[in-house]
Amino acid sequence: MDVPRWRVLMILTEFEPASVSLIAEHGVIKLFTMTKTVKRLEREGLVKTRQRQSDARVTEVVLTEEGRRAVKRVRAQASRIFHQAFDGINATEMKYLNKVLQRISRNLDSTPGRAR
Repeated sequence: MDVPRWRVLMILTEFEPASVSLIAEHGVIKLFTMTKTVKRLEREGLVKTRQRQSDARVTEVVLTEEGRRAVKRVRAQASRIFHQAFDGINATEMKYLNKVLQRISRNLDSTPGRAR
């Protein structure tokens, strides 16, 4: 499971059904790239696409049963990796890590000349 496909599946668990443009927005991926990713997931049988009933110009994406099973497998693997990575790190250390990462993120957001 690569990151773009993982993002689509995770976004669909929160916003199903979702338009391709909504998935692209939440996944911070260009619409063209997202469209290709959704088509690949559809070929793999993990999602289905359909026209929105209220507006046929909008393509909606929904998880298939195989897609739901894939989400469970990916979440289980991610949980194992998370627990391995943060083994022995206490709550105080985790708070400190989050503060440092937030500061790094703010620094990057405020970098002069950064493309937004």
